Amino acid sequence: MKEIGEEVSNYPMNRTIIWKSRTRSFQYYIIEEGFYPPKPYLAYTRMPNHYPIPDNYVVETTYGKNKKTVTCFINYYNEKPYYKIKFGQDESECVYSGLSPTAVANSYLKAYNKKVADKERIKNLNFQGPIPTSKIDGIHLFGLQLLQIKSVRDSMKMTRNVKPFSEITDRMQIIRNKNFSIDILTRFKNQVEQHFNLKDKVVVNELVFKVNDSRFRIVYQPKEDDEMSRQLAIIQIMDNNLISRSTYRALAAIIQELPREGAISKELHKINHIMNENIPIHSIELQSLSESGLDDGLEIHITDPEIIREVESLLGKGATRSIKDVLKFLIPSMIEKGILNYSESTLHIRISGDGRNVGHRVKHVMVTFTILNKMNIFNSDSHFALLIYPGAESYNTLKIALISLIADLDDIKTGFTDGDGHQWNIELYFSADWKFLSICLGHKAANCTNFCLWCSIDKSQNGILETNGERQDYWSISKNIEEINQNYKSIPGHKYPPLFPMIPIHNWVVDELHLMLRIFDRLWTLVLSELRSTRSFNDQVRQTITSEMCRIHVKFNFWENQETKTWQFTSLAGNDKLKVLQNFNLNVVFNPQRAAIIRELWDGFIDLYNDMRSLTISGDQFHQKARQWLKLFLTRSQGNINSPEFVRGLYRPTDLTPYIHVLVYHVPEFIDIHRNIGLLAFSCSGVEKKNHDHVLHFFQRTMKDGGSENQKSAIVEIMECENRFNFFYTHNTLTDFKKDTTINNYSDAE
Repeated sequence: MKEIGEEVSNYPMNRTIIWKSRTRSFQYYIIEEGFYPPKPYLAYTRMPNHYPIPDNYVVETTYGKNKKTVTCFINYYNEKPYYKIKFGQDESECVYSGLSPTAVANSYLKAYNKKVADKERIKNLNFQGPIPTSKIDGIHLFGLQLLQIKSVRDSMKMTRNVKPFSEITDRMQIIRNKNFSIDILTRFKNQVEQHFNLKDKVVVNELVFKVNDSRFRIVYQPKEDDEMSRQLAIIQIMDNNLISRSTYRALAAIIQELPREGAISKELHKINHIMNENIPIHSIELQSLSESGLDDGLEIHITDPEIIREVESLLGKGATRSIKDVLKFLIPSMIEKGILNYSESTLHIRISGDGRNVGHRVKHVMVTFTILNKMNIFNSDSHFALLIYPGAESYNTLKIALISLIADLDDIKTGFTDGDGHQWNIELYFSADWKFLSICLGHKAANCTNFCLWCSIDKSQNGILETNGERQDYWSISKNIEEINQNYKSIPGHKYPPLFPMIPIHNWVVDELHLMLRIFDRLWTLVLSELRSTRSFNDQVRQTITSEMCRIHVKFNFWENQETKTWQFTSLAGNDKLKVLQNFNLNVVFNPQRAAIIRELWDGFIDLYNDMRSLTISGDQFHQKARQWLKLFLTRSQGNINSPEFVRGLYRPTDLTPYIHVLVYHVPEFIDIHRNIGLLAFSCSGVEKKNHDHVLHFFQRTMKDGGSENQKSAIVEIMECENRFNFFYTHNTLTDFKKDTTINNYSDAE
């Protein structure tokens, strides 16, 4: 006879079910409701109850006055149900049966009573009581009589008869997926109580699944609070790594977890608007000058035809930002980062310029500033662009383009007041390659008679160290910026007033990187010229040089210009030039004696270059070493050229370059004058990298606003990018976002 009872629950919303009759009650927590197997092997309990027995069923049952709790399991094996009851933590506290729920229930009760009796004997050695032989109904212990869970299982059987997903309309697919997601969410919430502490905040954000070949994403929660930070971080990463909008759009189409490109673009425009209010971008019109062509023989930095066309299309256009606006925006963050300190109230501001050779006809010119107090000047992000334009790297063009910067520097040279009202002292510097330095000083080209930017030497005096045993080469910084500004016409070598007369002449400092590069170029050219002059520059020697370059891991080749019939060779980058100086085996092209003296010269220059970058050497020590090196460079030949005793010297005074003169005579002065910051602070590698990267990135049509007709010019985009660099400098956006922990739980079927 069936026992009449009442079920109290709202299953499946709540997985707890209470079943009560007149004489007893059970509380069930449904861990897995399981399902009914196919009819051919679906088992039932004995009559008169005849309850169907589910597969993959797990329930936690609490019963009796003492509220005993057991976990009951039913699983089918070989089309037959098997029962398990777990009443403790150890494997020994489990019982099994393939007979019936009641059989395993009574086995459990027997094992449980024995366990209780054994514990009592341990406590009381005189305990002689019998082990209880009570019985329990397995149907109720397993909860097989529960009607609400039976209806859920029956509904699961009915779903097998629903229409295939591909045969219903799009609207019905959405409805089915929503109902499915609600059921999954309900099951998830019920499972949380079994697997987590009540204090744990466990939520499901998304459900991703596939039906046939269609992928669906169910979103349960609104975007997290850090979603905006993630979008800002993505914009910063795109700027830092020169990722175009079209590239990101393609990635977002593949990687569903990425925010849509439209959302990113919206935030980017917000940042641009905020920054344009703080640091306005001003367009400038420059006259189209015929002097925009490059000198023959100069290295072409950009050769991409598309980029060249884009740059040439913007000739006469430019953009500027005010250094005062940038400083007001950045100073609070620099104080927070420890770069600036109110107790050290002098800002050391370095202006720099660079011109990238884009094709044979035009340059892309960029003028920047950095703060030398504590910034990493080798990082291109530490240099802030103030002016950009495509056109001529010439005095007349720069004079027009720099009008606003010149006015700003003239205004702040005696002090600058930041946004908080704090007064800063200002020390201004200028550093660039020789050409940019000479243009901004209003000086003639480096091949003029009075070539030096800092002293009055002329070519006829260059390389004369002594006359009749008396030293002649006392060259030091003798020019004065005020005098140049007022009397430039009467000062040999100068033809225009300086563009930055507010910067003292001793603060116009040579770029140590270009000094190394250009002196290497001269040393390498002299080696090749010597091979040509001795008629040793043949195919075999060229192959030997190429092989030696390969040995030291430098990519290098010779090729013959078909028009001029001259041999040309690979232009090396800075790191490769250092490799050649340090590692090239000169013995492969010269006899041992000749190779040794050239190697001595090269090693000496490497030592000087390292000393120049050191903070420990004094100017006098450096000058003594540099002058000895110069003497070696100018070693004269000994004996008659036709005599067996003839010893070939090295090079002539006419082989000297302006950079060698500066190395020997003015670098020692710069070492002492700028000891507190060091000559490394005047390296322009970061400026060159910034200019080069901007040209490559922004002057490709595919990099601009998706190719739309209303796209901005690359010049404006570069300056907006610079503004965003400043924005992110003041916002710690790239925080360490917590990563999802991936747990692979593939089923065997997959």
